[in-house]
Amino acid sequence: SESLVEVTAESTGNEDYFPERDIATWYRQHRNSERSVWCLAKRGLAETLSSYRYLVERLQTNVVICVDGGIDGLFRGDETDLGTPSMDTVSVFATHLCGAPIRTYASVGFGTEGAEGSVSHAQGLRRMAELVAKDAALGVGFIQRNSPSGLGFLDAVDFVFSRMQPVRRSIMVSSIVAAVRGEFGRRVVHPKTVERPPWIS
Repeated sequence: SESLVEVTAESTGNEDYFPERDIATWYRQHRNSERSVWCLAKRGLAETLSSYRYLVERLQTNVVICVDGGIDGLFRGDETDLGTPSMDTVSVFATHLCGAPIRTYASVGFGTEGAEGSVSHAQGLRRMAELVAKDAALGVGFIQRNSPSGLGFLDAVDFVFSRMQPVRRSIMVSSIVAAVRGEFGRRVVHPKTVERPPWIS
């Protein structure tokens, strides 16, 4: 549809930047597995929810995990800075309402959002504590770089990043890679972060 497209290793498109096809190609070449990447257009809640419901039904999905780069999806609205609330709100509501039996929200790259330091880490931690108090938190973890999942993640990122110009690489993924490799504090992780490096925690 206009709001949803399936990308496979066979898909054609922009040769300079096509990370969805590249990750499907990585699965084929490195995992001997044919995987599709489903891309949702930047739309409002109704169209996004329709796409999620279609995928849940078509793929017989039992679990949907909404992964947010950063912690701003946890915020209630009274924080000092909300990061990117419009994008996160649509994703969180759509996955919550999509009809899958299990729906989970996960935030990754804690501390990396808002390179200018406007998103408060303390407010994010307070929100996490409130979720813990309500038994609504499933836990906290990190990717160990020498574990099977850590090695696979780093290999997949290296593969995808090798197929695009450095300036086109994801700042969030670059920040997560830095954390997985044990870096900490203000770090230049991308050509676009020279002036305002993100905080790697």
